[in-house]
This record gives sequence, C-alpha cells and structure tokens, in this order.
Amino acid sequence: MSRRRPIDFPVLRGLIKPRQVLEMTGWRPNWSRGLLSRGPCPFHRSTGYTSRSLAVSDRVAYCHKCHASGDAVRIWAHYKGMEDYESAIDLCTILNLPIPFLDK
Repeated sequence: MSRRRPIDFPVLRGLIKPRQVLEMTGWRPNWSRGLLSRGPCPFHRSTGYTSRSLAVSDRVAYCHKCHASGDAVRIWAHYKGMEDYESAIDLCTILNLPIPFLDK
C-alpha cells in the first residue's frame, strides 16, 4: 500500500474559494453583499429563487437548514461523495492548479 503525500490544506484554502466550487455545482446566489452571498443549498436540494439557506463567505459555506458546512475542499468532497484528500486532488486537476504538497 503506497503512502499518500501530505497536502498543505491551508495553502489550498487560499487558492480555492467556496463560491468558486459551489458555482461548479451549478449554484447561483440570489443575494450578495460584500463577501457574503446567500442562495439555495445544493446539499439538501433546497429549491426556489427565494431560498437563502446557504450562506457563503470568502472562507466557508454554511447551510442554516441542513447544517452542511466547510471550506472549498470540504464542499467538493461532500458534493461528490469523496474524502477530503481525493477532493483536493480532484479540484486541483479540474482547476489546473499545482497540488500544494508539503515538503519532506
């Protein structure tokens, strides 16, 4: 069994924002002010233009109804049904970003 190279998640969090990942799922906000946006939650599939259960900031997203939350990597992992490590690799591949592995 091969060992996985550790990823520098704080660096990755600085490269990929929650809103960017949510928009990859087809999410669109219906309210924004500054760095805060609100809209329907893709996790519990809230519907309707007026749904604002999901709050998204520059660092994290949080659903006030189903309580799903996390940074960009965690959001993608939850949406795709994978672990954070695989989510990080997948996002870097899709967004054509270098994977920020920790140096030994």
